[in-house]
Amino acid sequence: MSQYTISKLKTFDGMQGQGFSLALLRDGKTVAEVINNARGGAFIFRWVDIEARATVKTVDYKDEPCEFGGTVEEAMFHAYALTLPKHKHFDRLSFLTPDMVVEQMVDALQCERRLKRAFKTKIVFIEKGIPYSYPVRAGQNLDVVMAAVKKHYPDAVMLNPLPVEEALALAIQAGF
Repeated sequence: MSQYTISKLKTFDGMQGQGFSLALLRDGKTVAEVINNARGGAFIFRWVDIEARATVKTVDYKDEPCEFGGTVEEAMFHAYALTLPKHKHFDRLSFLTPDMVVEQMVDALQCERRLKRAFKTKIVFIEKGIPYSYPVRAGQNLDVVMAAVKKHYPDAVMLNPLPVEEALALAIQAGF
């Protein structure tokens, strides 16, 4: 299965929240430019293989099969979205849309950036599903401060010593 990632993420404030533009990559190669113009509509996908026509097989808002004309890369991304775990929407499970898949990637990248920034000056931990951070002043020993925090929060899971991927998964789950 192909691996999708994003790069060149640029965010901006729009009329209805934060917008972004980014490059969508499949196996490290750019396949589309994606724009959320923060005006309340669907994301704009500009596929790089505009000349390579294909039938895109996907599902509609009722999760019923549908198809339309698109590009080969577009068809592959829709197929990839259908392989991902469904999400709960109004008491029923639904397939993820391509917009939702990209939004999850953006959220994960932004969370990773926040986490790495916080690790420079803070201890980040999760207790009972809630993320917390505690400042570490210059010259303080990180292990000593973590031990002191652990005394007050014995059930805390410290994220700083974990591998970034593991810490990121826990941070996303806790809404960091």
